[in-house]
Amino acid sequence: MKILVDVDGVVADFVTAYLREVEAVTGHRYAPEDVKEWHIGQALGLTREQIDGADWSMSRGGWCSDLEPYTGAVEAVTELACSHDVWFCTMSLERSNTWDHDRRVWLLRHFPDMVTDAGCPRVIFTPDKRHQMADIMIDDNARFCKDWASEHWSETALLLDRPWNQGPHESEGVMRVRDWSEVLEAVESIEACG
Repeated sequence: MKILVDVDGVVADFVTAYLREVEAVTGHRYAPEDVKEWHIGQALGLTREQIDGADWSMSRGGWCSDLEPYTGAVEAVTELACSHDVWFCTMSLERSNTWDHDRRVWLLRHFPDMVTDAGCPRVIFTPDKRHQMADIMIDDNARFCKDWASEHWSETALLLDRPWNQGPHESEGVMRVRDWSEVLEAVESIEACG
């Protein structure tokens, strides 16, 4: 099976790192549990200037190559890649000239065996995941999961549980999973039914 795996919020802990930038700009310390909606600045009630300050810091070279992986993510994705066609599917950060390069560096560091024949990381940069073909997509954005599932009605989107995607977001073709062990169980179940 072909499996698409988002990076930020799924494999890489973008939110914790971004909250450090928010603290540097605002002087207030926040935890990932404080982020109750997709747009972090809105979730925290930040001003436009504060959001711009945190975003500017995030767009500097090397920022995304320093993100920490979520517990169990590297092991689970590596396990999936042993028996499935796994590709990372993520968005570029337009305001950063080095984001895509830094993301490739991060992926090579954490997934050195998940490369193409040319030695590049197995990553797709796209502004719209709906058009990416796969049997399963794993993401932390409920809207992306719903949109992708509506385009791929016979496939399954796995919504990885995070504080910012709570609520009645489930829809046809979207399954919520709490952690990476549930991701592995869901993939196994989907494969068995397929």
